[in-house]
Amino acid sequence: MLLLLAMLVAPLADRAESVSEVVVRFHSRVPLGSEEFLLSPAKADLILLASVESSRFEGWERVGEPPRAVLREANGSPVKLYPRRLSFRVSANIVAKQQDTQTPLPVNAAQGPEEYISGLSFRLKIFHALNQTAVSPTVQQMMGVPADIAANRRIYRITFDLPEVAIEDRVVLEVLAPNGERVMKFHVDLL
Repeated sequence: MLLLLAMLVAPLADRAESVSEVVVRFHSRVPLGSEEFLLSPAKADLILLASVESSRFEGWERVGEPPRAVLREANGSPVKLYPRRLSFRVSANIVAKQQDTQTPLPVNAAQGPEEYISGLSFRLKIFHALNQTAVSPTVQQMMGVPADIAANRRIYRITFDLPEVAIEDRVVLEVLAPNGERVMKFHVDLL
């Protein structure tokens, strides 16, 4: 009798182990992280914080762990494409040096810190296999304090209209210095 019970329960246990669990449940705003760097020769510490927004993200679920993770819509159907429009929020902050942090990445700039963070620009790069596509913003606006008023923080809202982009493709927001050089990048890592 015990042998029969064990034979009946074993397939159920195997099936329970194979059912993937939800690892991440997304909302419309997804944090992308932060980066710190040291502006030279001004010796000013800058921190950039970034997030991406789309109402389509609300309720998405990442099931399983990479590299076998899958993304599902709120209704359970698989996500195949990125939303056609992505909006990013980037906050550029001049901060006091933190005593217990690692030495930030040095970045040379002719401008002072306030002028530097007021002159940032952005582009999106999409990587599909060995091909890459650069996308310029549809809208880039500075929120909060106007650019002609000195401030130690600038908040940008940057919107991109995307071509058809498979969810498996890599999408990267690049932050460009006032001289056009890339200083930071933030990966939109949904899978």
